[in-house]
Amino acid sequence: MGKTCGDSNIPTTKVATPQRPQGEQISPKQQQQQQQQQQQRDVRGALRSACHRAQHQQQHQQQQQRHQQQQEQQQQQQQQQRQQQQKRQQQKQQQQQQNNSNSRKTRSLSDLPEPCALLMSAAGGRT
Repeated sequence: MGKTCGDSNIPTTKVATPQRPQGEQISPKQQQQQQQQQQQRDVRGALRSACHRAQHQQQHQQQQQRHQQQQEQQQQQQQQQRQQQQKRQQQKQQQQQQNNSNSRKTRSLSDLPEPCALLMSAAGGRT
């Protein structure tokens, strides 16, 4: 009898009715049945193509979502790297300032005058 209604291809074998000679007319009932069968095939074809379009669109949306998530993760990683780099830079600057401050203290202690001179200046220059 041919393929079933669910198959995607149009039936390749003839319908159960025998082929008529070329000049003979088919009954209105048979004509109506043939039209209904053709309409059913058309509807099934339209549903199939709509389903394929919907599947393709869904795959496309999922791909876009994955791409967006990857971009967001990349941005977060880059931001974390920048923050860590800034933190290291600040720590380096603070260490440098601490080193400079310590070296100034050491230098100023060594530059102090002798104890006798200190006592004299504290006494207003009188001995």
